[in-house]
Amino acid sequence: MTSQINPNNINGNYPVAGQDNNSQGFRDNFTNTGTNFSYAAQEITDLQNKVLVTAQLTGGNTLAVQNNMQYGVIGNAQLQSQSYTSASLGTFTSGNVTFNFQSGVYQSATISGNVNLGFNSWPAAGQYATLRTQLTTTVANAVLTMPTSVGNSSTYTSLQYIIGRTANTQNVTMANAGTYVFEFSTVNGGSSIFIQDLTRGAAQTPTA
Repeated sequence: MTSQINPNNINGNYPVAGQDNNSQGFRDNFTNTGTNFSYAAQEITDLQNKVLVTAQLTGGNTLAVQNNMQYGVIGNAQLQSQSYTSASLGTFTSGNVTFNFQSGVYQSATISGNVNLGFNSWPAAGQYATLRTQLTTTVANAVLTMPTSVGNSSTYTSLQYIIGRTANTQNVTMANAGTYVFEFSTVNGGSSIFIQDLTRGAAQTPTA
């Protein structure tokens, strides 16, 4: 945006030394100076709240707000040595394990029984989003029940190729105790989710 600050509305040659000067000139300079200070304060605050920074700004919002791109486009970028946010959900003996996309693109959980997986806060439809999950089971034959959005539509039949999937269900059995990494991706806001098993690869024969 163009700054509203106008450095040209301050008369630097006023007052003139050695002569009487009209007080209106003083008032004009004071008024214009005050107006420019107001514009400067507004614009600096706007920058503090919106710019990307590498450290906390004094008087600015928290970095979590300052560096929130809100899915704005960054074009023609070259990245070097980037990392990704990870999150640990903890240990579950049963029940629901819900992965919030906003928490990080790599998330982990430990389970010691059968659990239901869930997902929320995917980006809007039309944006490709991917989430890797590291699931460590401390027991054999733990069953993961996927939401119906995972690999279960005519265009997202990926669940059929997951080892341990029970035919015609959303259930996947992890036969042995250990760590399994699955990748989930979507382009329609989570209505349909593609699944890949990054630990064991795809099944040779798909289930029904």
